[in-house]
Amino acid sequence: MNETYISLLKERKAICHLLRYKYYLLALPIVIATIFLLLINIGVEITFQSHEIRFSWTRLDNYKYVDLSEENYFIKTEGCTIPAFDPFDISVVNFFHMVKPISCHNSTSPPLVESNQTSLWIEEKYYSNYGISEEQHLLCCYRPFFRQDSNISTSDDRYEYEKDCTVFSKSTNVFDEFVRVECTYKGSDIYKDFHSFVIIKNNAEKVSATKRNEYKYNVLVLGIDAVSRLNFHRTMPQTLNLLKDMGAIEFRGYNKVGDNTFPNLVPILSGLSETELHDLCLPRKNSTFDDCPFIWKKYKESGYMTAFAEDASQIALFNYLKKGFIEAPTDYYWRTFNHVAEAEIGHEKHLNAKLCMGSRITVDVLLDYIYKFLTVLSNNLYFGFFWETSLTHDFLNYPLLGDEKYSSLISKLKEEGLLNKTIVVVLSDHGMRWGQIRTTHQGRMEERLPFLFIVLPEIFKDKFPLASSNLKRNTKRLTTPYDLHETLLDLLDPSQIVNEEIEQKISNKTYENNRGISLFLPINQSRTCQSAAIDPHWCTCHQTRTLAVDDEDVVFVANFVVNYMNVLLNDYIQCAKLNLSRILEARIGEPSKSLEMGGVVNVVQDYTVVINTEPGHGLFEATVRHTLIGWNVTGTISRINLYGKQSHCVDNFHLKLYCFCDSPISKLNIFR
Repeated sequence: MNETYISLLKERKAICHLLRYKYYLLALPIVIATIFLLLINIGVEITFQSHEIRFSWTRLDNYKYVDLSEENYFIKTEGCTIPAFDPFDISVVNFFHMVKPISCHNSTSPPLVESNQTSLWIEEKYYSNYGISEEQHLLCCYRPFFRQDSNISTSDDRYEYEKDCTVFSKSTNVFDEFVRVECTYKGSDIYKDFHSFVIIKNNAEKVSATKRNEYKYNVLVLGIDAVSRLNFHRTMPQTLNLLKDMGAIEFRGYNKVGDNTFPNLVPILSGLSETELHDLCLPRKNSTFDDCPFIWKKYKESGYMTAFAEDASQIALFNYLKKGFIEAPTDYYWRTFNHVAEAEIGHEKHLNAKLCMGSRITVDVLLDYIYKFLTVLSNNLYFGFFWETSLTHDFLNYPLLGDEKYSSLISKLKEEGLLNKTIVVVLSDHGMRWGQIRTTHQGRMEERLPFLFIVLPEIFKDKFPLASSNLKRNTKRLTTPYDLHETLLDLLDPSQIVNEEIEQKISNKTYENNRGISLFLPINQSRTCQSAAIDPHWCTCHQTRTLAVDDEDVVFVANFVVNYMNVLLNDYIQCAKLNLSRILEARIGEPSKSLEMGGVVNVVQDYTVVINTEPGHGLFEATVRHTLIGWNVTGTISRINLYGKQSHCVDNFHLKLYCFCDSPISKLNIFR
């Protein structure tokens, strides 16, 4: 994060603080004059490059976020209007601050052994950090370990170490995928570390560049957990600038379709909702995901090498309160490495994730693996899905610490020509789901609007001009993870996106009412949340107005929500009955005409309430739809404060949001 940003944020906070207290309003002109005089010395105007915003500090009273292409709306179509929000609005600005860098060095000791794509080597310059004065007494070796596929066990985390530890001095080539490094000095253990490599596997040899279809492109998906579009702009300006310089297409109306990571990534990976996936391939409680139709299977069948890697193994996508896979789902499956390394040398656990892996920051280890993957497989077709959770999952401001890391990786890949025939997708699943910002209206909207960027190579734009043009046009349309899935399917067979094919689909209008629409096709302006399969609770298109918390309908809705949660918990006698403690906020939505019934105006009304329950001080947000038929909770009820070990007595990851286990351990501060 640059100094200009820090300075602007501090000054903005100071002025917001003054504006909150009427007795200080008289001081405002003095503050503005002082800032103006200071800025005279460095130039009258400051341009905040990361947002393409021009700040005029002579008019701070009129300060607002301005996206120069659309001043008042993120998107405005017949079917959906999403108002623009100022990322530094007075309602949220005080939630943002600088954070301390993560220090992973035990006793300030950097890594003793480093690696690149093929080798390990000892960093002699750090001998003194480990008390090494006589090199002949230093002994280092590496021990390979590997994942065990098993039809007997349903564990995704079976692994085995090789018996022998291969001794090396100075440096050595490595031909194994995962290794543990062990070092002793004068017979005492002084160092343990883990390194992952990308090795050429047998099936990779079949996917050489000579067999590459000229129309096929690599697909690289880089996911960053729990970062809204606006928070990406706020906290990752270097990465944002780089993506824009690369011609990245940013989607302004990308709306989540579920509560947390799982229901928002399942549609991308399978085209199915969470419920549909469960019904199709998870028939039993102990079912694994092996039979699920994830898109990497289709890419593998089409001749691609596939990879899936994520950090934060304890809360991983397919493993948190789930059974994972019996067989590795992709050609390169990083979970085994991440699980073992985090268990043995992971530390600095902040809430859910271990931020350090030995002397390295966990996200650095993941990004290093991504670089190795693209470098080693540069002559192969590949589909890589990489998801970072450790750094950003729990803290609103921690993306600041990842900005330079991501911009450096993407810049390095670009400069080395590794993205010349690669479609790059950079995205998140949702914004921050809990904390103080979620108690604000803007925070509620941000949580539902993650970011999505797609970078097309120039050769792609030249070959598929209509598809590229439609992709750009759709940045101002309501879009979803289902659409991204259809887009990835099109990339499997680029003959689907040639001009003639697209023109025929447009002419026939065969796709306009589909739940998922490829972003290479023009999305109709009449699209609504209903037609896009976005539950009203997650929909950002509805215009809303505030209701009094003591309104008769609001009180009814609040009690309806509490009763609904208690019904869900009926079979779990270990969970306490919830009672309504307080109604904090209420809004009523005005849905589009397509949501009305029988042509009668205002038949459909969506009430959104924020309530507090006891026991457990639960803070919940829910949307209840009122129709001629009756009342119904839409989507998932959001838990917007942390709940620690309150739900330790249930293993259903949905009900953990609501259950309060009436026992002392419920008060422990371990969060999910």
